[in-house]
Amino acid sequence: MKSIKNKNVLIFCVGLNNYDRMYQRCIESHRRYAEREGYHYQLINKPGKASITASAWLKIPLIIKALENGYDWVAFIDADCEIKSEMPPLESLSVEDKYLYMANGFSGRINSGVMIIRNGEDVKHLFRTIYEHSNDEVPSADWGENGHLIHFASRWEGLQLLDTRWNNNFKPDLQDYIRHYSAGGPMRSLYPASRAEKAVRLCQYFKNKLNRKKYLPRHQTYQAIDNLVQQVLVQDAF
Repeated sequence: MKSIKNKNVLIFCVGLNNYDRMYQRCIESHRRYAEREGYHYQLINKPGKASITASAWLKIPLIIKALENGYDWVAFIDADCEIKSEMPPLESLSVEDKYLYMANGFSGRINSGVMIIRNGEDVKHLFRTIYEHSNDEVPSADWGENGHLIHFASRWEGLQLLDTRWNNNFKPDLQDYIRHYSAGGPMRSLYPASRAEKAVRLCQYFKNKLNRKKYLPRHQTYQAIDNLVQQVLVQDAF
C-alpha cells in the first residue's frame, strides 16, 4: 500500500455487494474525515459480488496486511457508519500498552463495525490468531468475524474499550462521533437514505434472496476469505 497522505494512517472500508452504493452518504463522510486529517483512505468495492461470509471476514486479513506494511494506525470503518464532523483524530485515542480500540454495540459486546488499531507485534499476533481460527466454531452469540473478535479480543489486555460515541449503533439521541446504522439494530431504520440508495438496497435484497451460497459452511470460511483477499490484492488496493 502506498500512502498518498502526510500521515502514516490508513482508514479503509469494505463495500462489496453494492454496500458502497447503499450507503454512499456514509462513504462520503469517511472520505471527508480522512481528507481533513491527512489520512489515506481506501474503499474496497471490487469484486462486485462475494459471499456475505467472506465479505464480513475480509477486514481481518486486510488489517493484518496494513499492519505488516507499516502503517502506524489502521482503522476499519463499516460502510454503514457515518463519521460526524466532530470526530477527533484517531491518534488522540492513544493509551500506553493499548493497541486495539473498540466500543460495545447494542448487544453489550464489542462490535467490529469500527476497529481502530495502533501498530504493534502483539496486535498483529491477535489478528493472525483470529484469522487462523476462522474455520473454527467459537462460543459466541454473534455471526461472522464478530463472534471470533468477541472470543479472542474481549479479554485481551491490549484492548481499550471506547465509549459509545465512537461506534453508536443503539442511541439515536447521543451526540456521537460515528453513527452506525448496523443490521439488526435500532439505528438501521433511521438511516436517511436517498432514493438512489433505496433503489440499490431493494435490488440487492432480491439478489441475496436468490443467492443460496451467500453464507458459507464453517469449514469453507478460511479458503473463501483467502480467495477473496487474492482478488483484492490483484487490484493493488493493498
